[in-house]
Amino acid sequence: SSIPPSPAIVIHDITLKPGDEGSEVGKLQKRLAELGYFKAEQTGYYGEKTEESIKAFQKENNLRETGIANAETQ
Repeated sequence: SSIPPSPAIVIHDITLKPGDEGSEVGKLQKRLAELGYFKAEQTGYYGEKTEESIKAFQKENNLRETGIANAETQ
Protein backbone atom coordinates (compact mmCIF):
# COMPACT_ATOMS: atom_id res chain seq x y z
CA SER A 1 0.00 0.00 0.00
CA SER A 2 1.22 3.48 -0.77
CA ILE A 3 1.45 6.23 1.81
CA PRO A 4 -0.07 9.60 0.85
CA PRO A 5 2.50 12.38 0.61
CA SER A 6 3.26 14.15 3.87
CA PRO A 7 1.70 15.87 5.69
CA ALA A 8 -1.68 14.35 4.72
CA ILE A 9 -3.36 12.18 7.32
CA VAL A 10 -6.21 11.01 5.07
CA ILE A 11 -8.54 8.76 7.08
CA HIS A 12 -11.65 9.02 4.92
CA ASP A 13 -13.97 11.95 5.46
CA ILE A 14 -14.83 11.36 9.09
CA THR A 15 -14.19 13.20 12.33
CA LEU A 16 -12.28 11.41 15.07
CA LYS A 17 -12.13 12.85 18.57
CA PRO A 18 -11.09 11.94 22.12
CA GLY A 19 -13.08 8.99 23.43
CA ASP A 20 -13.52 7.38 20.00
CA GLU A 21 -12.16 3.92 19.40
CA GLY A 22 -11.95 1.39 16.62
CA SER A 23 -10.10 0.62 13.41
CA GLU A 24 -10.31 4.19 12.07
CA VAL A 25 -8.55 5.48 15.20
CA GLY A 26 -5.96 2.73 14.73
CA LYS A 27 -5.36 3.92 11.16
CA LEU A 28 -5.03 7.49 12.41
CA GLN A 29 -2.49 6.44 15.04
CA LYS A 30 -0.54 4.46 12.44
CA ARG A 31 -0.39 7.44 10.08
CA LEU A 32 0.59 9.81 12.90
CA ALA A 33 3.38 7.36 13.83
CA GLU A 34 4.58 7.26 10.21
CA LEU A 35 4.77 11.06 10.27
CA GLY A 36 6.66 11.03 13.58
CA TYR A 37 3.92 12.50 15.77
CA PHE A 38 2.67 9.41 17.61
CA LYS A 39 5.17 7.45 19.67
CA ALA A 40 2.88 5.43 21.94
CA GLU A 41 1.35 1.98 21.49
CA GLN A 42 -1.28 1.98 18.73
CA THR A 43 -4.36 0.83 20.61
CA GLY A 44 -7.24 2.09 18.46
CA TYR A 45 -8.40 4.29 21.35
CA TYR A 46 -8.38 8.09 20.90
CA GLY A 47 -6.96 9.14 24.24
CA GLU A 48 -4.65 11.84 25.53
CA LYS A 49 -1.61 10.73 23.51
CA THR A 50 -3.58 10.70 20.25
CA GLU A 51 -5.04 14.12 21.03
CA GLU A 52 -1.57 15.52 21.82
CA SER A 53 -0.23 14.05 18.56
CA ILE A 54 -3.03 15.64 16.54
CA LYS A 55 -2.44 19.01 18.23
CA ALA A 56 1.28 18.80 17.39
CA PHE A 57 0.44 17.96 13.76
CA GLN A 58 -2.07 20.82 13.60
CA LYS A 59 0.40 23.32 15.11
CA GLU A 60 3.20 22.35 12.73
CA ASN A 61 0.87 22.63 9.74
CA ASN A 62 -0.66 25.98 10.75
CA LEU A 63 -4.08 24.51 11.55
CA ARG A 64 -6.31 25.30 14.51
CA GLU A 65 -5.09 23.21 17.47
CA THR A 66 -8.32 21.46 18.37
CA GLY A 67 -7.01 17.94 19.04
CA ILE A 68 -9.81 16.67 16.80
CA ALA A 69 -9.04 14.92 13.51
CA ASN A 70 -11.66 16.54 11.29
CA ALA A 71 -11.78 17.28 7.56
CA GLU A 72 -9.56 20.37 8.01
CA THR A 73 -6.85 18.28 9.67
CA GLN A 74 -7.12 15.34 7.30
